[in-house]
Amino acid sequence: MIEGTLKHRVLLHALFAALAVTTAPAQRLTWLGTLGGDESNATAVSADGSVVVGSATNAAGKTHAFRWTARGGMQDLGTLGGDESYATAVSADGSVVVGWAPNAAGQKRAFRWTAQTGMQD
Repeated sequence: MIEGTLKHRVLLHALFAALAVTTAPAQRLTWLGTLGGDESNATAVSADGSVVVGSATNAAGKTHAFRWTARGGMQDLGTLGGDESYATAVSADGSVVVGWAPNAAGQKRAFRWTAQTGMQD
């Protein structure tokens, strides 16, 4: 009798495990693209997963910070007067991006970007 109960428990656990696996939401990879160069690197994702930020090379081979959405694609966030910029974090709702970039004098500076203000030192 105990042996039969144990078998039922094992079968029941196996059934629940199979259901958990089959009802899990599907995940997929999304190609974000580049800014015209050869590579891109994502560094942060908004809380709801709708905005990705990072850095990508442009056609001139310079690395620029980007903000990506499914609707708008990859957006170049610009620079602070230097050649490069790097996004490192994004707000929960995806509206604010922060990172760093060299200014025209070559000094590394923190930046804050929003759609309304653009990149600010």
